[in-house]
Amino acid sequence: MSMSVSLKTAAASAPGQWFGEGGRSWLDRLPRFADAMAEVARALSESLGALSASPGEVRFRDATASRVDELLDRGGPPAIFVLAQAAGWNATIAFRIGQPFVSVMVQAMFGACEDDVEIPEHGLLSPVERRIAEILAEHVAEALARGFSDILPSAFAVEPIKAKPDPSRLGKPNVVLTVATLVMRSIGPPVEIEVIVPQQALEAFDEELSALGEDAAKADPHWSERLGSEVSRTRMKLQARLTLPPMRLGDLARLKVGQMLPFATGAGGEAILSSGGTDLFRCELGQTGGLYSLRVGEDIAGPSPHKDD
Repeated sequence: MSMSVSLKTAAASAPGQWFGEGGRSWLDRLPRFADAMAEVARALSESLGALSASPGEVRFRDATASRVDELLDRGGPPAIFVLAQAAGWNATIAFRIGQPFVSVMVQAMFGACEDDVEIPEHGLLSPVERRIAEILAEHVAEALARGFSDILPSAFAVEPIKAKPDPSRLGKPNVVLTVATLVMRSIGPPVEIEVIVPQQALEAFDEELSALGEDAAKADPHWSERLGSEVSRTRMKLQARLTLPPMRLGDLARLKVGQMLPFATGAGGEAILSSGGTDLFRCELGQTGGLYSLRVGEDIAGPSPHKDD
């Protein structure tokens, strides 16, 4: 079974979606968090695609702020909180997987069509739904590891699901949390998974999550290699300038169109190889297989003052 996927990264969330005055400025200051979450969405699309027979996509929608004491009062359909240890972040994080997400995923796995999808009324989650949520949490953890691998420590250990969630594992009641929402569009209505991280854990990585492109040492090696490969295949026009025997000024003044000028092709004949107006090498002019040829010799440093004809 296969699942075709695409990624659409949502625009930054509106200022009102952030808790208090500092949330929005935090996301602006650390833009690589949003970029990493977009990569998480891409990785999760691929991962869940291997489980499903229906086309779909996962995208990063936004990042909002909440507090630990608000987590269990968010309303909506029942949800499963799965805790995971982020040792490199020195934090416990959580995934909030709603019952609609579990239901849609189960139906997509068994090849349900758009018209066949049924989202159950709110109710208690069954043991089977909890087990599936636990599997989904493992996929989210793997996607997080892939999405953040280039910028942050990315090892996440998912804990077994508890019958009763314990938000205090994330911090004290007033601890501010970053809630990143991933939306899956498959069959039926869009469904969500939330990745919940203590904001303080992310703020410890201000430098790593700050503006893109400021540290060349952290450039993506894959793209660097690809760029180098593309540049090396670029076609460049070469020019060769011959060194002709000296002529008297009077002979030079009597040159006419169509006149033949002999030049040496044996040892000692010299040409300058250039490209784009820059002299590259001194070459020895000769013949090979009936064709004129250049043997590359001494390299020439620095640009040449001449211009191409």
